[in-house]
Amino acid sequence: MRYLKWLIIAAAVLVLALTNPTMSQYSTWAVQMIEAHAGGLVGTLSTLFSGTIEHAVAANTVRHNYGVFSLYRTAALGHSFTVLGLFNHFILLSHH
Repeated sequence: MRYLKWLIIAAAVLVLALTNPTMSQYSTWAVQMIEAHAGGLVGTLSTLFSGTIEHAVAANTVRHNYGVFSLYRTAALGHSFTVLGLFNHFILLSHH
């Protein structure tokens, strides 16, 4: 029974590690969020220049990779965001 517990823990850690999102995945997600929340002209320009915006997001982001999850801190245009990445998903933790 004791080995089963360790096997389950090892499997959970492996799944977390394999689904820890990359910086590229984060940049793509961040651009999608910008496009979704920006209205009118800003949203249109964001769509037209998404490659440039994705590069700007990556250039202004620090990734703290903990192996089983990552924290992304992006600071741009007077705003800062902290995002948790795990299981190939992103969760906005704070926005200042």
